[in-house]
Amino acid sequence: MDIVAVPASVISALAIAGFGLALLAAVLTPVLARFGSLAAWAGPLKLVPYALLFVGAAFAVAAAVLGATTATWSGAPAGSGSLHAGVREVASAGLALVCITPLVGAGVVRARYGEPGRRTFTGQIAANQGSSILLVLVLFEIMAVTGFLIGAAVGVAFEAALALGLIVSVISILLTLAATWFTMSSGDGVLLDLEKAKEAGPAEQQLRNVVTEMATAAGIPMPRIYVIETQAANALSVGWSPDKAAVAVTRGLLDTLDREELQGVIAHELGHIANLDSRHAVLVAMLVGAVVVLTDVFFALIIEVAKNPWTGDDLSDTAAALGIWLVVVVVGLIVGGLLKLIAPFAALAVQAAVSRDREYLADATAVGMTRNIAGLVEALEKLEGTRASMAGANRGTQHLWIVNPVKAGGEGGRGWFDTHPATSDRVARLRAMAGLEVAGAPEAAGASEAGGSSRTAEPPEG
Repeated sequence: MDIVAVPASVISALAIAGFGLALLAAVLTPVLARFGSLAAWAGPLKLVPYALLFVGAAFAVAAAVLGATTATWSGAPAGSGSLHAGVREVASAGLALVCITPLVGAGVVRARYGEPGRRTFTGQIAANQGSSILLVLVLFEIMAVTGFLIGAAVGVAFEAALALGLIVSVISILLTLAATWFTMSSGDGVLLDLEKAKEAGPAEQQLRNVVTEMATAAGIPMPRIYVIETQAANALSVGWSPDKAAVAVTRGLLDTLDREELQGVIAHELGHIANLDSRHAVLVAMLVGAVVVLTDVFFALIIEVAKNPWTGDDLSDTAAALGIWLVVVVVGLIVGGLLKLIAPFAALAVQAAVSRDREYLADATAVGMTRNIAGLVEALEKLEGTRASMAGANRGTQHLWIVNPVKAGGEGGRGWFDTHPATSDRVARLRAMAGLEVAGAPEAAGASEAGGSSRTAEPPEG
């Protein structure tokens, strides 16, 4: 069987084009999300990133397949049937996997659970669980590809780029998992101390009663209850498992919400506990941290190599050593610079997407507990209306709160690195699950003018 002969430049162009399209899809996703007001174009615009990912995956697959089978790359004579996969082919295959995973995952979730605005609350819970698993898988893939490229760049100096790339990829993932396990088993006391949380006392009896009710509804053990003395209205939950969980609310939240609204917030936080979101968040944070550390260490290593040219015992050896050193430095700076610029941003964007998905999931879970959408909706609207950035808020823990403690109300919600969805989007999705019109619709306005209460609204059965 003859091997296809394709110029190496064409194969490299395919790989570069695939990478460029994948990057463009990542750039356009949050940008297009801000054009939701263009009702006639909202649907088609949201499909653009998926189309780019599809074409990018096709280019990457073509680069991997042609690179592994072409005679010009393998060095084999036409007709020999020899196959050869090098760094370019493995990297292209990894890129293709990163592009294909969200395409397949999003298609499966939509096919099984329907469009986001038409799901029941139970369907939304299941869909968000699937989407979160999908996003973590993409983050693992980014981690593996980053480790491979770093190992391959280092391996150039030892003439073992492919082998070292694969080794570094596997080791980086194993070390990250080990560090994640260690972090999870160390407990959440440090986080609660960081937020200066104090255990709730007799003065917070209503809070204790609500937590007891919602824990019973969720079917989980009673968590520890804490109060954080700040006038900002917010809440968070932590816990490796439901047996070792805690929920904390701020003094401002207790002063702002009535009992029914407090139920919605507590149900949301216990939803995080029941869905093991803290465990999930630690895993994602460790993966993001690992990608950042990998790229930083590699770039620092290349800088050190660049400062110390290689030499030999005589003039000819020195010339050869300098030639290899120059190749290593140039390749390392190109690969390291791109990875340092792109990989951490890609990982952080995925982390934020996971966090946003978990917020939707906790909202839907809370509705399943309380059977009262209005309590959570009104709580979110109050929190958004009174929200201000919390003094001393930690960006590393911002994804754990019910509303972002770093940004003031009305900021963000649809950007790359926003850890929370826009509150208006959360409210609209909750109302859609109940079969209600979104806030501001004529029906809602009419009910308000008539003095009717929206708190009688409950989600449909099932």
